[in-house]
Amino acid sequence: MAFKVGTPKPLDEISAQDVQTHPIWLWVWEAGLEGEADDETWQCPVLDTSDVSEAMTEPVITLMVKGSNIIGSASYHSQSDQLEAISIWEGDTWIGVQETTLPTPISFVAVPTIRGMANVEFVCTEPGDDCASRAG
Repeated sequence: MAFKVGTPKPLDEISAQDVQTHPIWLWVWEAGLEGEADDETWQCPVLDTSDVSEAMTEPVITLMVKGSNIIGSASYHSQSDQLEAISIWEGDTWIGVQETTLPTPISFVAVPTIRGMANVEFVCTEPGDDCASRAG
């Protein structure tokens, strides 16, 4: 793998501060660190880049709700240019986008660059579908 990654963490221990510090996370199976995790839900921060590249299979990226300080996180699928499994940091925990009371459509802005492009936007029109498509 071409990326330097940090120590794996269980999904439920990754905080808003963690994703702000490291805007790209990889699943342990993608990082080749399955032996360092209790199960496949653990993730590792990418330490040496803040650009999502085609070499990343299913990175989990940090998002901001457009026009706010609300932090989100989601799996980015480059093949479909969509976000899935979207979570929003509320209080001191992650909640699924389907649980949010944010008005729709919800516009997200990617914190990392995606293939060199900054401020890539995604729109979630139906939170119950738990996905967002690239805007534009």
